[in-house]
Amino acid sequence: AAKQEELKALLADLMVYEKKLRDHKAGAALMPAAERRYKEIEAQIVGRIKLYGYEIGHELYNDAEYEAAIPYLHTVCDVCGGDADTLYFLARSYQRSGDDTNAGVYFTQLFTEYPDSDRAEMAHQVWSE
Repeated sequence: AAKQEELKALLADLMVYEKKLRDHKAGAALMPAAERRYKEIEAQIVGRIKLYGYEIGHELYNDAEYEAAIPYLHTVCDVCGGDADTLYFLARSYQRSGDDTNAGVYFTQLFTEYPDSDRAEMAHQVWSE
């Protein structure tokens, strides 16, 4: 529960920093040091979102709470871009929840973006394109 609350706070922080950066860019050019600092903060927040979102989603997946895992794994993909592990567990969560349409979307993305990964090999064992 603590990680879930931290993830919510991090997502809110990310939205605030992205808005500030957009507002500054719209009004006037940021000084290079300020823009770098915004990007550093954003990278830290995104890294923590990836860590917490994946950990929570994977833990729920392991507890066979597939539908509950989906939003967390989806958040990681949306905010951070999907890596092979996240895409695999998102696709499997959809598959095990009975949503083969969305499972196919994420398995296909996994096969396309990470064709030589161990997760793609595992996915081929449970999914036919």
